[in-house]
Amino acid sequence: MVYAIKWDSFEVFLYGLASVLVLAVLQFVAKRLLDACASILKTSPTRIASMAVLECLGLVLLLAAIGALIGGIITAIQVESFTPIIPALVSFVLLTAFAGVALHPSLANVEEAPATAGEEAIGLFSFFAKAGLALQPLLFAVYAAAGAIVILFALFGSDVSLSLGGLILLPTTITLSGGGPAGAAIIASACLLPLTAYLTFLLYYLLIDVLRAILSIPQKLDQLRR
Repeated sequence: MVYAIKWDSFEVFLYGLASVLVLAVLQFVAKRLLDACASILKTSPTRIASMAVLECLGLVLLLAAIGALIGGIITAIQVESFTPIIPALVSFVLLTAFAGVALHPSLANVEEAPATAGEEAIGLFSFFAKAGLALQPLLFAVYAAAGAIVILFALFGSDVSLSLGGLILLPTTITLSGGGPAGAAIIASACLLPLTAYLTFLLYYLLIDVLRAILSIPQKLDQLRR
């Protein structure tokens, strides 16, 4: 509506109204799929023999998060602009959250228990898939907040869409002119994240179940011999 008044264009008003309706539908889809992600995470337990790998991964991710934040601050000082701090803060939050899941794997329904080498490998592969599901609420919130920030900056005459281009899942968003459309596209991307994560997890876990079934064949053959 602000753009419609500024440019005195009814077409822009219709575009904005359609965008609001589409985002409302996508918001509903995202809410339902976030619930589905949480449900499938609870019903898919995983065990690994040792937490050492995940603990090391968590520490590396924490260092990467601190490095990303410091790098963003240094870049912002060098170019004398606040813009580089925004993607740096987003990277810091996401990497820190991932590190938190790695250091507390129970958040991804991963527990420490005796396991063979093959089961250990499957458990680690499963962790990365399940960590993505566990982080979906945060990813959704970060993307949605980033889109809102871009829209606010655009309304006040500042365009930061290029600085947030790396956050956008839809490639066409980067080429949009103006922060308003780019911000709306980022929010739309946020709503599509749970769907992408859910479908990816199903395909990934299907492969993992196939591997688990293959590894269980020798044990079942031994039982039949007995």
